[in-house]
Amino acid sequence: MATGAAATARIAQATEALSAKVFRAARTLREAGKDLWPEAGKGGGRVAAHVERRHLTNLAIALAVDEPLLAVKFIPVYRDLVADKPDQHALNQESGQAASVLAMNDLFNGKRRLGHELERLLDVLPKGGVADALENAGLYFDFFIEQRVPRVVVGFHVFDPPDDLTKPEIRWLYRRANLSPDRAFDPDFNFLPRMIITRTALLPVSLFTLMAELWVDTQQHHARITARRTTAALIKE
Repeated sequence: MATGAAATARIAQATEALSAKVFRAARTLREAGKDLWPEAGKGGGRVAAHVERRHLTNLAIALAVDEPLLAVKFIPVYRDLVADKPDQHALNQESGQAASVLAMNDLFNGKRRLGHELERLLDVLPKGGVADALENAGLYFDFFIEQRVPRVVVGFHVFDPPDDLTKPEIRWLYRRANLSPDRAFDPDFNFLPRMIITRTALLPVSLFTLMAELWVDTQQHHARITARRTTAALIKE
């Protein structure tokens, strides 16, 4: 099952040292309302709400922000980030397996907002070989926890490790949509004054692989409910 409680427990178990943070983040999101995390249903079991893609994405962002109450405020902000240079998201499928997987599944194409891309990632990861390819390429999401200019860098190794030991990276910046268009970002995205101290949090794709498994559980749950309702309707007829 992938109820809110079961999903929290599975993610906490997998992250080990971060388990307390997972429980705290999930509880804060649930108590905040706004459907940030599924609320516990009376009686649990079959009637308990299961985690949807939006809930899992919200939890991932909350874990990155690491301050639950601040996360409640900033989840919509990070979800709404856009690609800084959309034209740089075109991938050559000959640049390694990860690039091929992203291109074939139309992931991180620079046209969608970050929250939408992360939810689509949960759909794609369960496909055969996708999770292994992206984990081998070290796909990551580097969250810059900065209230004035929140941003996320999506990065991965371009070539497969056996072919190129230098492992050059592709790095894409997602930032607010309303930033001044004439603002110049340098290659390392260090566009704030040097004296500004910014905390970062790096989420590996393996976290999303686990969340994708939970999303599959939820889809199977929905399918069982639909099948039972269809059967009941046929019997009634």
